[in-house]
Amino acid sequence: MSFTDADQEFWRQYGVSLDEVQRQQAQMVNRPPAPELVRPCTTGDGIEQLPADVHSELIATHRAAVDAGRWLKFVPASGAATRMFAVTSDEDKQRFREALEQFAFADDVQQWFTEQGIDLNDQSSTPHDDVVVNAVISSPGLDFGRLPKGLVKFHQYPDQARTPFEEHLLEAEAGFGAEGKPLKAHFTVGADHVDLFADQLRKFAAARENTPLDVGFSVQHPSTDTIALDDDGELLRDEQGQPVMRPGGHGALVENLHEVQGDLVFIKNIDNVGHAHAQDASVKWMQVLGGYLVRLQAAIHQHLRALETGDAAAVTAAADFVKVTFPNSLQSQTTDQQALRAALIAQLRRPLRVCGMVENVGEPGGGPFWVQKPDGTISAEIVESAEVDGENSEQQAIFGKATHFNPVFIAAAVRDENGKPFDLRNFVDHDRAIITRKRVGEKFATVLERPGLWNGTMSGWNTVFVEVPIDVFSPVKTVFDLLRKEHQPSGDHGGSAKS
Repeated sequence: MSFTDADQEFWRQYGVSLDEVQRQQAQMVNRPPAPELVRPCTTGDGIEQLPADVHSELIATHRAAVDAGRWLKFVPASGAATRMFAVTSDEDKQRFREALEQFAFADDVQQWFTEQGIDLNDQSSTPHDDVVVNAVISSPGLDFGRLPKGLVKFHQYPDQARTPFEEHLLEAEAGFGAEGKPLKAHFTVGADHVDLFADQLRKFAAARENTPLDVGFSVQHPSTDTIALDDDGELLRDEQGQPVMRPGGHGALVENLHEVQGDLVFIKNIDNVGHAHAQDASVKWMQVLGGYLVRLQAAIHQHLRALETGDAAAVTAAADFVKVTFPNSLQSQTTDQQALRAALIAQLRRPLRVCGMVENVGEPGGGPFWVQKPDGTISAEIVESAEVDGENSEQQAIFGKATHFNPVFIAAAVRDENGKPFDLRNFVDHDRAIITRKRVGEKFATVLERPGLWNGTMSGWNTVFVEVPIDVFSPVKTVFDLLRKEHQPSGDHGGSAKS
């Protein structure tokens, strides 16, 4: 495939190198092999259970790190609410209309109809279900479908309704707040939504004058966008003849995470936050995992410092630690002390994550697996269904045996033993990109999404999976998920969400 001078100038201004374009094109034409699943990670085999009698100690360890100002909450929040409000069938439209009063945005809907001279409570003039749904999600109307999901009113309280953005800040205050220390949080948002989030932050800050805030926003870098190929394997172009560039997916946020230059970072999606009455379990387990992360990091740093001395006993101790904590991960099985020492340093000097894992209850997505690398090592990783070889029945069978779901949150340590931030971009497995066929505008095209944020993007991290209770998992994928008890004021709800 050849590129014109105009193409190269376009990418230069876009911030994408020609080498990167050629890498993407080669990857789409010659697809890398799918991850080789060995077996699912299960309780006792890749997934740890932390007994209740250590929780208090781990929470105390976490609180010490909080008091030292080490923690930051990182929340991917760039998604629009379009899919959440995809209410299309007659059955769902009726259900939405009947449940309207149970949604936290019900007063806004009522007010909009009042302004149109319509009384929703007047049975003789109640508008059709279609009219109600369209008034909520479209324009003219409230146009909620175009809002960022993080700014949709999720939860009703006696004196206010709260968005997930506000709930995340309050949850962060409960889990990471310390007197006299600023509450640190970072949200990745859509470029069109920065001002909306900033405005809500100002209102939140005004209502909590005694809570110092250090809250930042960033957008996904255009330089992480990817090309698309047409049916002939050539660049897909727009009407002006320029290459079509598409957002690189969730994994592109590694650039944002890297630029935050954090120390200890807690990662949790914007839509996974419950009503205040349902947050106790989440806050507790955030702190338990946080303490476990701090403890593991301290042990790793101690081994790295000891290994730098070259002492034979330090090599033996570090090897024993790695075998227990990160089984089968060493690239070198040599008995030569210097080679083993180098392999141990390489294995331990990398970002660390402790992932909170819930049992699989049928939600779509991936799960934890033991994955064999090309170098023969085996590591614990998160694998999405789209990554598995669809023509390999054995691999599909292994995937189907997963007992646990994607991480509901991640506690991450992203600095080395000297306090220097890791370059997180160096630990991405680019072969874990997801290549599919999608409609782009009026055409079908081959498209590439970068490795998922907690999939291939963190493939090179040291990983520990910890089982957490299902109570901490309350995602909102459709508007009907807001009817679940964890999103309703008193725990009452109008029926579980549809799968």
